Amino acid sequence: MTPAEKLAKRVKQATGMAWSDAAGLAGMAHARFETLAGVDAKDERAMIALDPYDAIQVRLAAWQSRNFGVPTTTQIVCGVGEELAEFDAAEPDSAEEDDAIGDVLIYCAQLCTAYRLSLRELIGQPIGHMSRWSVPGDRSVGSSGLLCHVAPKGGQ
Repeated sequence: MTPAEKLAKRVKQATGMAWSDAAGLAGMAHARFETLAGVDAKDERAMIALDPYDAIQVRLAAWQSRNFGVPTTTQIVCGVGEELAEFDAAEPDSAEEDDAIGDVLIYCAQLCTAYRLSLRELIGQPIGHMSRWSVPGDRSVGSSGLLCHVAPKGGQ
């Protein structure tokens, strides 16, 4: 099963989305990533032309590889968990809460890159329910849980 198919399966299970919709979303995320895979993060013209989420993903992948190497999906998911703990401990509407949400988004971009999926296609998708981790008006935390669900379940 490809990463896109695994994601589609998990999206369908978590949200109740129809298989065709989930598969379409995952397929779009994979296809969009393939257009990003050849972009050079040092090419400013190419970077300016990208959607901001795509630019974040490309620059982050280059920075991560250059400074730390390629993380495992387990390391990435553990990072999300650590940031969710920081989010939970932060005062509402504080800089610490904003920082945790931003860091979750960064880890989600890394996880998308690991699975060759576009962050842009996935992060804006609605989650089937609001949870304790969901921030009204900001779907990045809730979306991250759905995305991170793919990592441990991918090997099962």
